[in-house]
Amino acid sequence: MPVTAKLSKQFYDKLGEETTNELVEWFNQVDTSCRAELRELNELNFQRFDAKLEQRLAESDAKWTERMADSDIKWTERMSALDVKWTEQIERLDRKWTEQMAGLVKELAEERVKSDKAWREHMANLEKRLTDQIATFSEKWTEQSVESDKRWTETIAALDVKWERNFSALRVELIRWMFAFWITTVGMIFVARLI
Repeated sequence: MPVTAKLSKQFYDKLGEETTNELVEWFNQVDTSCRAELRELNELNFQRFDAKLEQRLAESDAKWTERMADSDIKWTERMSALDVKWTEQIERLDRKWTEQMAGLVKELAEERVKSDKAWREHMANLEKRLTDQIATFSEKWTEQSVESDKRWTETIAALDVKWERNFSALRVELIRWMFAFWITTVGMIFVARLI
């Protein structure tokens, strides 16, 4: 939402309606372009972050798939090499394997919960930082606008004083010349009547 600049009537009187409206339009255009650039930058950052996350998840899935495949191959080789007299040992190993897998599944579920929690916290932190940066930018923009308005007001006041002095000096000079021409004209009329 663009920030609408509101200027005083004196500002409109000094610069004129058209010039002041152009200045307000320019402020609004700058605000709009800054917001668009900020939105675009945030979208690009999120896309990069999302791409990195997808890449890391894919790598993790590939590693787990490879590990599980390697584990299955080793298990199959051991089972084929065992003799009938090892049946009891195989059953015991099978129970241990099942327990380990249950533990691994439990650990993975816990890790996923931790990861989801960390992800939510990270996103909340990211959103807070972004909100803080936008607020800081808005404050700085407001301060700069106020400072700029103040400088313009001071500059215009200084120009008014300077022009007033120049016009006063010009008025005095013009009165002198008018008096000189008047005296000359009266003198000429007087001399013309004498002659």
